[in-house]
Amino acid sequence: MCSKTIERVVAPCLLEEMIADIGDHFYSLIIDESTDATTIRQLALCVKYYSRKYKKFLVEFLGLIETPVATADKLYEVVTLYLTTIGLKLNRLLGLGTDRGANLCGCNHSLYTLLKKIHCPWLMLVRCTCHSLDKAASYASKELPDTLEFLLRVKESFQE
Repeated sequence: MCSKTIERVVAPCLLEEMIADIGDHFYSLIIDESTDATTIRQLALCVKYYSRKYKKFLVEFLGLIETPVATADKLYEVVTLYLTTIGLKLNRLLGLGTDRGANLCGCNHSLYTLLKKIHCPWLMLVRCTCHSLDKAASYASKELPDTLEFLLRVKESFQE
């Protein structure tokens, strides 16, 4: 009973209040896709915006969207439909934060390139710092000699 009240009354009211607070101002999205245990693909959306009400930047959960496939075209379709349905203007989207998924932020055909081409040519892409650092560390480790790993393992075995 309580969860249904939250789902059907409280959450829609909070969402409506947040959309009103964003209004016609710029905002950014933080997006991540996931597949749950039942293999249903979901897209989690958070929004970052400057709140006139609270006089500070806020990052708020915006929604969870189910999508049958996670192609760039389908992600573009479900994201734009969701944003227009809840009342956010696509031409006020300023930034897109994602992990390094090609379907989300690839340079040729992705959610990012479709949004940039169709709705907001000024759209900035912000890739996840953790994923970027991991990728940089992986490339850097390829430049190290193979014997270095062997020497580190030998040192560990002497310390035990």
